[in-house]
Amino acid sequence: MALLKFVNEAGQEETVHVGPDRPEVVIGRNKECELRTRNNTVSRLHAKVVYQDGKYMALDLGSANGTYYKRQKVSEVELEDGETLFCGSLPVEFTLEEEDRQPPVIEPPPAPAAQSRSPLEAKETVSYAADEEFVIEVPEPPPMPVEDEEDVVSFGNEPPPRHRPRLHGW
Repeated sequence: MALLKFVNEAGQEETVHVGPDRPEVVIGRNKECELRTRNNTVSRLHAKVVYQDGKYMALDLGSANGTYYKRQKVSEVELEDGETLFCGSLPVEFTLEEEDRQPPVIEPPPAPAAQSRSPLEAKETVSYAADEEFVIEVPEPPPMPVEDEEDVVSFGNEPPPRHRPRLHGW
């Protein structure tokens, strides 16, 4: 169940319940409204809070001064625990009762990034019995074959290429 809290004209806090046993609460100045006020910025039938499919929705009923949620004028919005709905200038606080609050979802920390090692450092020690140990050495990969001499960049004392390499697409 959820609570709709507001301060009446006498300055007293009033609470109206909404939930499975009372799935709709109409807010306004009309005598039939469950949350009734004399605030003249609130229409006779201003808005309603509806419990449906496990969610609480606020719906504006065509009010003259609008329904606002999180500083935005809304016609329909899903309510969140602890937020305030404004009907005209009347603040209505929406809170879930303790048993309906869901614990926050805690995301697990990201897995550490795998560390890359050069082939020379690629030695793994594997133990499969308490007194036996094996070392697995990963050999260095063979050098990459050079297909075209023009693709080779020279450093040091090597002679420069015979002609300038062609740049494709330029």
